[in-house]
Amino acid sequence: MAAEKDIIVALELATTSIRAIAGQRMPDGTMQVLAFAEENAANCIRKGIIDNIDKTTQAISRVLGTIGLQLGQTISRVYVGLGGQSLHSVHNHIQRTFTEKTQISNSLIDQLMDTNRGVVYTNSEILEVIPQEYKVGSRAVPDTDIVGMQIEQMEANFLNIIARSSLSENIEKCVNGAGFEIAEMLITPLTLGDCILNASEKRAGCALADIPADSTTMAVYTNNIRRTLVVNPIG
Repeated sequence: MAAEKDIIVALELATTSIRAIAGQRMPDGTMQVLAFAEENAANCIRKGIIDNIDKTTQAISRVLGTIGLQLGQTISRVYVGLGGQSLHSVHNHIQRTFTEKTQISNSLIDQLMDTNRGVVYTNSEILEVIPQEYKVGSRAVPDTDIVGMQIEQMEANFLNIIARSSLSENIEKCVNGAGFEIAEMLITPLTLGDCILNASEKRAGCALADIPADSTTMAVYTNNIRRTLVVNPIG
C-alpha cells in the first residue's frame, strides 16, 4: 500500500449522505480509486449545510474510519468540498481615475484585488475572487492584456464567490472534531466545472447544472471565464 502522503482522501458533505473516497495518482496522471465509504446524512445536513454539529462529526469519524480500514492505514488529512445553499456569486466593480496618464502595472492590479478582497458582506465571507474583464474607456480588456496599457481611467470587474461565514467554520469544526486535518477546502461547483468542462466549452459559453437531492447549483461560463454561480434550494 502507498504511503499516506501519496494517497488523496476527499470528503463530500451532501444532503443525503456523507461520502469519502481515497485514491492514488498514477504515473500517467490518472487516479486509481483505493477505497470508498458513505453514510446517510439526512439527520445532520440540510440543503448542503451542516444542521447538527455532533451528528455530522460522528458520521465523518465513521466514514473516514471505514476508509482507513479499507486502506489498512491511518488517515490524518482530507480534502473537503464546500457547497450548500448560502454559496453564490456577487459582482463588484472598482473604478480608478488618475490625474495623468498612468501605465498599468502588476502592482496596481494587486492593489485593486486587495481593495476588492476588503469588501465586507454581512454575515458572509469571500471564498474566491474571479477577475472578469477590465474596462478602459468603453473597451473591455481581458486581465491577461491589461498590464502595460496607458490609461487615465479604468474599471476592474470581479466576481466574488461568497457564503455564510458559518459554512466553512462548521465544516472545519466537524472535521477537526472527528480527529482529522483539512488539507484544503475546495468550492465544489468550481472544481466540478474544471473537471467536466473543457476550454472550448467555457470559451463558447455554457451553463453547468448540478442537481442533487435538495438543491440545484448553476454556473455560467463565457469567454473562458466564470460569470455567475447560484445555488437554489430546490433539488
